[in-house]
Amino acid sequence: MTEYKHVDAKLPQDKDSAPIQVMRPTTNHNGTATTTPSNGNALPTGTQIVMVSATEAVWVKFGASGDTVTAGDTGAVLIPGGGVSLTLLPEQTHVSYVRAGASNSIVSFSKMV
Repeated sequence: MTEYKHVDAKLPQDKDSAPIQVMRPTTNHNGTATTTPSNGNALPTGTQIVMVSATEAVWVKFGASGDTVTAGDTGAVLIPGGGVSLTLLPEQTHVSYVRAGASNSIVSFSKMV
């Protein structure tokens, strides 16, 4: 079983130096999920938390360069359309994705921390 570590991130602060409990996106990887898997797309360096947004259902798998994904793949996450934030392990530097339904999906991976 994979052990997840804490995320070493500093939250933005208000004028009194109190932390504000929000994150903001910085850099993105955008693409289109089709029937052909998009494998091994590099995430922004140092990504610890990623916001995944999709217009339709997609299978998403985080890993190393060269990792692949197929529908229902072990280790893949089904994103049913919409958005979700996920915590990544240090070795998860790339993302692969493929559509899960009958329609292509626009996908966006935004580095949050």
